[in-house]
Amino acid sequence: MDIMQNPQYWQLDHYAGLLGPFLNQLRDYALYILDTEGYIRSWNEGAEQLKGYTAREILGKHFSIFYTPEDRAAGKPAQALAAAAREGSFQAEGERLRADGTRFCAAIHISTLRDGAGQARGFVKLTRDISAAKAAEAALRESEARFRALFEHSNDAIVLALLDGQVLSVNPAACRLFGYAEQEFLRCKRDDIIDMGDPASSRPATSAPAWARRWRS
Repeated sequence: MDIMQNPQYWQLDHYAGLLGPFLNQLRDYALYILDTEGYIRSWNEGAEQLKGYTAREILGKHFSIFYTPEDRAAGKPAQALAAAAREGSFQAEGERLRADGTRFCAAIHISTLRDGAGQARGFVKLTRDISAAKAAEAALRESEARFRALFEHSNDAIVLALLDGQVLSVNPAACRLFGYAEQEFLRCKRDDIIDMGDPASSRPATSAPAWARRWRS
């Protein structure tokens, strides 16, 4: 008999034993095995560090313990396992709980373990803490929002252009100063507007390229 067809091979404890050394090398990830009902059957060192539970504390508990109360009420743990069983895997991002009750932003991946007949025998679940990346994204969005507010409301003319002079964006103050509509600006080159030999000077709309003057008229 092929070992893959032997039901004993798919006992999760045996499977966890085979993977144990590998699982414990992944210390930056929480990686553990669930049975088909979602109860935790193995626990690596990365899971202990990330989640705050020792193996003794967590083995045999249902993995929904890591979900927030609102996600448990919405049925998300069961939905995740159902999707993994149906599709073979499931991925998501969301808030999860540590043993001390603190929340963190996690990226999770659940893969289904199947026997030789294709029957689901359990799941491997990987969780990664992406709080730092999410905080950086939020900081970037905040910075972009501050710049956009400054750009739009500044009394100074601001023109964003590529190195070749192609105008990318202009603020309302620039439109007022140079006398161009925004769409006219976007068809201009920087040198059509500003004398680069004298950056303090600007060319009025009357000295715009012929196509711009025709369009304005």
